Amino acid sequence: MNVYNKQDLQNIKVEGKYYLPENVFGGHRYPTVRVEVKLAYGALLNVLLTQPNYSQNGDAYVMMDNPVVAATLAVLANKAVDIEKMKGYYKELEELKFISIEKLNIYLNKEI
Repeated sequence: MNVYNKQDLQNIKVEGKYYLPENVFGGHRYPTVRVEVKLAYGALLNVLLTQPNYSQNGDAYVMMDNPVVAATLAVLANKAVDIEKMKGYYKELEELKFISIEKLNIYLNKEI
């Protein structure tokens, strides 16, 4: 999986408060993916942009237990989000190959 690194994150231009990638939300590329799952990816990406962690080889990741992800998703989705919902979204995102999870690290696929 081709995941984000520091240079990729620096190249993303955020206009407004949140960054929601057009390739995920625009068009008809992912018509069967639930909106909440797309928003979960958007929440992960926004946390990755503001609070990235980096592996030894420079890949950017978000810690699975980062509470800011759920808080960001709650704002984006305009509904309450708990840890069990987040686990469900992570599972769906991983099945879709939007993310990969290694231990507690979530890596986002930049080629979706």
